[in-house]
Amino acid sequence: MENSSRLFEGDVLAPQQYRDIFSRARNLEPEQELMLAVLCDAIECIFKYCDEPVPIRARLFQDAQDWLFDQDEKEPFSFLNVCDGLNLDPSYVRRGVIAKMRDKTTKMPVNFARSTDRRGRPSAA
Repeated sequence: MENSSRLFEGDVLAPQQYRDIFSRARNLEPEQELMLAVLCDAIECIFKYCDEPVPIRARLFQDAQDWLFDQDEKEPFSFLNVCDGLNLDPSYVRRGVIAKMRDKTTKMPVNFARSTDRRGRPSAA
């Protein structure tokens, strides 16, 4: 019976362990937070400037659109690598952006409607 009191003792945590567990409010690593910020900025530029005739805004839109629909995997912050780092399906994100753009404007290039595989690469149709 002398060991029965140990059954009801709490786990011993060092103060640093407690702070590590309860002070971390986010689930993403710093690199993933940066990737998410890059992705959010690109999508925001697309939605904000898709109807803007001003050259600088049109350029921001075009750069973000080119990045989002690029098939490059060589650059560490390419769209496909960002999606991979965030565990997102690139084709799903692209379909969502296309649908939102279609709702917002009728200026939808034909080449964005092409089908892609799960990694966002053109599928062999």
